[in-house]
Amino acid sequence: MGRMLKSSASVAISALVLVGWSSPPWKVLAAVSPQMIIAVIGDYGCLSPNCEGYGGQQEVAVANLVHSWSPDAILTVGDNSYENGTASEIPVDQQPYAADVTAGRLYPVAGNHDWGQQCSDPTHIQNSTSYFGKPPHYTAHFGSGLLDFFATDMNCAEADGYTYGSAQAVQYQSDVAASTAVWKVTGSHQAFYSSGAVGTLSYTHWGILPAIDLFLSGHDHDSEHLVEGGQHFVVDGAGGAATAPLGPPIPGSIWSDGQDFAAVRLTVTPSALTVDFISAAGALLHTFTL
Repeated sequence: MGRMLKSSASVAISALVLVGWSSPPWKVLAAVSPQMIIAVIGDYGCLSPNCEGYGGQQEVAVANLVHSWSPDAILTVGDNSYENGTASEIPVDQQPYAADVTAGRLYPVAGNHDWGQQCSDPTHIQNSTSYFGKPPHYTAHFGSGLLDFFATDMNCAEADGYTYGSAQAVQYQSDVAASTAVWKVTGSHQAFYSSGAVGTLSYTHWGILPAIDLFLSGHDHDSEHLVEGGQHFVVDGAGGAATAPLGPPIPGSIWSDGQDFAAVRLTVTPSALTVDFISAAGALLHTFTL
């Protein structure tokens, strides 16, 4: 975990490796600094004519914000393409991030809209996996042991299962146990904890392991920071689709915003992980450091 820190002199960011399914590592990206900037976006893919609201201008505004940080990587927390993650919708919805996809900088989590909002067809997600070049659930290794990102798939059509004891859960637990990264971050589309319109989805809680430093999610179209059991949870669902007001704050809610379109910026070093919620207009809405 992040509390067992190395000095900045002893850790160099030299590579980024992605491991998916049972295949060997197949993506390496050189990096040059002991600090990484990682952007997080969610519920954002809203340029196709099928998207609700805003006609894409908010997605573009958030993308411009994210690119102003020159991030080393961009993580998503799902609903990357509205309404149903079809082969025709995805390239339109990804236009602001197309260069990031091509460069291998974008690491998606699968959302219910990416699965076509259905539970019966396990092949639908192939529209997304073909475009992004990433499987539905995987582990990405950043910075030669600086940070590991565990992308889970909490959707009901997932062929490897999405509940306690599923093949996906067993693989995730094994990957987390094997990780020696300074920081460990888990991503899910559906929220582990949330005060939003959908709220906490307890079936995701097999993903909550003591070794994880930070949990990222979306699904609720808002921004929120929660602390449960001493662990930090982020909801980051304000990346482009229409935002939604939150309900009363649940126990553990530290801060929330149901109005601003926004993204999250992670500043990662061997000694600290800083989480900034930043509005599309560039205002720092909330920050905390692990």
